[in-house]
Amino acid sequence: MSFAKTAAAPAPHFVERRQFGRRNTCLHGWIVLDGRPRLPCLVRNVSEGGALLECAVPKVMPFRFSLVIDCKGFQAWCETRHHTEQWMGVRFVRFDKVAAPIAEWSPLLEDQWAGKKR
Repeated sequence: MSFAKTAAAPAPHFVERRQFGRRNTCLHGWIVLDGRPRLPCLVRNVSEGGALLECAVPKVMPFRFSLVIDCKGFQAWCETRHHTEQWMGVRFVRFDKVAAPIAEWSPLLEDQWAGKKR
């Protein structure tokens, strides 16, 4: 009886479904809802099409809201795509203000919460 070596099955590949590449960030942002106080969040990654936000996601969260990132001169209307108690994936619906193109944002190089370089 011979035991032939069998090739191991290849590891599954992660398929990037985003149309635009994402950039890892650590930016302080604000979720702005009409008639409510601004909700602070951290923008953990961003692309031309959306972002991943880290925050205490309220149990009742509107489908659409405005995301403001003061240090980048950025404001956009967003739609919630998915969320947990701590994370929220959003899609950008309309850009109201973009001072610098997202593709030029430096990933993880600046402490944007304090607005100063580390």
